[in-house]
Amino acid sequence: MANARWIWFPEGDPAASAPAATRYLRRTFTAPAGPYTAAHLVVTGDDTVDVWLNDTWLAVSPRATDSWRQAIRVDLSAALRPGANTLTLAARNTSQGPAGVVGYLDIAAAGGTVALVTDGGWQAANAVPHAWVAARDLGAYGTGPWGTGVQLPTTGASSPSPSRG
Repeated sequence: MANARWIWFPEGDPAASAPAATRYLRRTFTAPAGPYTAAHLVVTGDDTVDVWLNDTWLAVSPRATDSWRQAIRVDLSAALRPGANTLTLAARNTSQGPAGVVGYLDIAAAGGTVALVTDGGWQAANAVPHAWVAARDLGAYGTGPWGTGVQLPTTGASSPSPSRG
């Protein structure tokens, strides 16, 4: 999670307390021409996170207490296309308390590479998105109430199968 930053919708002090609610985060990026040798996102959210790429739903984090401690690895290849792509996250804070999302994206292809982290360059919305605002940067990975307590997925591990749990 090096260089990744915890982010959330800009309301109050989310690193200390945010309402129990779903917030939406997105980032548009340009992917190089394929074929792709790697295309994945490693992400976690306090408390949960669902992942879409180009309006295709790809993964959901476990719906369990402290699930943010275990990041998920999401294979993006099924929805990735050369050129403009939009990655969207729906993050749910299940009870009043800290809320945030942290992650990174790596794409390697014949035409080049893309490496993105969560940071203040993402957009955020507090409802099914009508208007997006800049995401609030809550600090680098390793800070805030989360510290360095996120376990990364093992290499080659797949993300949980999409289910609307």
